[in-house]
Amino acid sequence: MDINHVIEALRSTTVAEGQGQALDYLKKISPMIGFPQLLLRLLHDEQLDGVVRQAAVICFKNIVCQHWEVVDDEQKGWTLNEQDKVPVKQQIIPAIIHAAQPIRIHLCTAIQNIMRNDFPERWTGFRDEILPLLRSSEAETLLGALFILHRLCKIYKREKANAPFVELMGSALSLLQQRLETLINNQDQSACVLQKQILKIFYCLNQFTMNLQILPIDQCTKWFHLFLAIITREVPSECDALPEDERAKTVWWKCKKWALKIIQRVFERYGNEGNVDEPYNEFAAHYSTKLVLPVFNSLMTLDRSTQSRGVLDRFMNGRFVSEEATYFTLYYLSDAVSQDLVWRVLEPNFMLLVKNIILPLLQYSKKEEKMWSEDVEEFLRFKYAVYKDLHQPSSAASTFLQMLCKRLRTFEWVFAFIMDRLVEIKKLSATPNWRQTDGVLHMVAIICPLLFKLNERDKAAKILGVPVDKLLEIHVIPRTTHEDRFVRLRACYVLHCASEAPFENSILERAIRDLFRNVLNLIKMTRVEDLLAVVDTLVEKFDEDVIPIAHDVQTFDAMVIGQNRDSVGVMGVLTTLDTNLGLFAKHPNIVKRVEPVIRSCISTIFDTYCESYFEKALSLTHSLVMVHVSPEMWTVFDQIYKGFSDEGTAFFSDCVPVLYAFLTNDTDNFLAVSERARHFMAMCEKTLNDDGENSCDERTKAHAVKMLEVFLLQCQGRANHFIPDILRLVFNHLQKESTNENKLGDLKTQLLIAIVAALYCDFQMCSNLFGQMQLEAEIGTFEWVVRALYANRKSFGGVHARKMVIWLLCRILADGNLPVLFEKQPEKFMEWLLTLFGIL
Repeated sequence: MDINHVIEALRSTTVAEGQGQALDYLKKISPMIGFPQLLLRLLHDEQLDGVVRQAAVICFKNIVCQHWEVVDDEQKGWTLNEQDKVPVKQQIIPAIIHAAQPIRIHLCTAIQNIMRNDFPERWTGFRDEILPLLRSSEAETLLGALFILHRLCKIYKREKANAPFVELMGSALSLLQQRLETLINNQDQSACVLQKQILKIFYCLNQFTMNLQILPIDQCTKWFHLFLAIITREVPSECDALPEDERAKTVWWKCKKWALKIIQRVFERYGNEGNVDEPYNEFAAHYSTKLVLPVFNSLMTLDRSTQSRGVLDRFMNGRFVSEEATYFTLYYLSDAVSQDLVWRVLEPNFMLLVKNIILPLLQYSKKEEKMWSEDVEEFLRFKYAVYKDLHQPSSAASTFLQMLCKRLRTFEWVFAFIMDRLVEIKKLSATPNWRQTDGVLHMVAIICPLLFKLNERDKAAKILGVPVDKLLEIHVIPRTTHEDRFVRLRACYVLHCASEAPFENSILERAIRDLFRNVLNLIKMTRVEDLLAVVDTLVEKFDEDVIPIAHDVQTFDAMVIGQNRDSVGVMGVLTTLDTNLGLFAKHPNIVKRVEPVIRSCISTIFDTYCESYFEKALSLTHSLVMVHVSPEMWTVFDQIYKGFSDEGTAFFSDCVPVLYAFLTNDTDNFLAVSERARHFMAMCEKTLNDDGENSCDERTKAHAVKMLEVFLLQCQGRANHFIPDILRLVFNHLQKESTNENKLGDLKTQLLIAIVAALYCDFQMCSNLFGQMQLEAEIGTFEWVVRALYANRKSFGGVHARKMVIWLLCRILADGNLPVLFEKQPEKFMEWLLTLFGIL
């Protein structure tokens, strides 16, 4: 292992040319003892350029993460030798402490994997190595130790902590608390980086469980006072001098963010008395008596002794507050407001929060306005992204408002404020404040669920003065045509939120035709599945109004087809027709009423031989026939047969669903006219016997045989006179292809099942017919069928096919005469039958 070759290989991994050979070389030498130690030396060698050192640390990280522990994965293939593991564990902590940030990140990932596998059993000295580093007065050493400790907490944040971990973290937290106390008044950037890392360790340790052995209740109280000091302290003037979009990224606001995140998480999971798991009841009681008010005051009010301000106080006075800080503050208050003690303090001033915090946060922002102006699609993706609400202040404000309004008296005050604002906005139309209009409408959307509950209890009219639907008609619906796009969007959003309200239909009836047409157009353009539910609701609520619209649309479509049969637009029209029928599938009465117009379109396609639209015509026919087969639809059946005769067997695959629907949904009328069955048989026979140069494929032929089987089973006892023709057709095809067993595949399986279906319909007739046939000189036809079924027994994959074979085998048992194949080994017959039962 030449060190120079290793260095050149590492350098080559960063460029396209020669990268493959370099990676192969490194992969080859990776299992060699001493290679991980060499990489550690190289990544610290300042004589080497940064590219080589970065490649070395990535290679080291990959080896440690993939090969530290024995695994069953054959691709990884080998495990690091103990001769490498011991020195790596000795060297990696100092390496992290002295490494630059880009290299330290990878080393931390490596040590996390080592700790996951070796701590505490195989790394017993880890505690004695890390604790002295936490006492160090060197900032670089302390920061490296904090990074390592954070990675250890990540391992145990969801796992049950073992005794060595509890002992280590108990000692570590005491040291960290002392260190944070000494750093709290130091706002140098380097000191705040240490503070931020300590906060991240505390959060990670307590994110999912709080171990009261590690963190006793009295010690937790001291920690919280430190968090509150960080939250309320002023940021340095150099931070306020930065542009607003850069301030949140500074270490000072990140410290505030992590302190608030801890307070919110701890209260949510462990401090909210009456809403925590049993092990945390004692802590929750302590929190309610000792911490809940100090935290509330620190978030809300002016601390007179230090002249430092709470987060919301800063916000109300127009000073900068980061989005994350606002989010976690309001999220905390959303949980805390359910506590009576908090509510008693908040109640006198809660409307100040509604006016000066909640309403501004619910308005559209300058960022959203700019985004919409520059790129509408990007704005919509941002606005309706799954994770849009993550750490968004508007989301927290919405939740806080909902929690406030759960108290009836509070709801009345909030609603009165909303109504006053709406009236005021209307009066000031000459000098409009569209942002405020958007915010007030947003508040209406948020309280809609509460309005419905009050409406159910007949309290809404007393509080609101008018029914919910009248309220929306007066204040919301007119704003759906507002000149400001954000107000229009918000008004539509309010209507969406109010969709469960008990509206009087008269509100929509005036515009139902235009609404329905526009929804259909939206479905055609966007393919948004949620709109299908809208159409379904419209059809259910306004069926008498929708029918004329559907008729108008179909008539227009028919005119288009008649005027320009080759138009690309006709295909779109037919697609819309098909979509509409799919939407009406749950409403048979509507389908029956629009059928004449759609049937006219279908007939036009076949009569004028517009073969480009045959597939769509068949789809429309299927949609109609699946709901109802009217006498007039049998004319379409005849047109389909004519189309098949003209188009040939390639047309058969498209016809199969329609033929099946006619046969199974109206069997009586199918058999009432003998020509229909003959046409059906002719289509299947022609397809199965198609052996020309451009013949149809085996799958299409299998479809034809399947249709013959369905015909026999569906018309059992009423179409038995077709059995001889069907058997003759099936056996001829089996004999014709007997020389090429592999070619048949699924087709042979289907042919055999069709024979079983014929036996099922009339066993005696089939037995007599078998006596007149001779497939092979040595054995009878029935014996040949059984042998073919047995030879292909593994090919019957479907449940129906297995049931058909089971029926035949049981019939053979009932007759008491085993086929010759099983006379000497009857156990094989029973094994076959039991296997079929077992895999049903």
